[in-house]
Amino acid sequence: MSEVKKSLKESKTTSVVAWVVILFGIVLGLAFILSYGQVETRND
Repeated sequence: MSEVKKSLKESKTTSVVAWVVILFGIVLGLAFILSYGQVETRND
């Protein structure tokens, strides 16, 4: 019983970490695109 509970907790933690990484990547990507776009318009 405790092994199943531990496994469930680990998988939940893993999915939470995965979502944080995914969201962080999306935010970082958007920030990069926005800053790159601003640089491009400045050079124009």
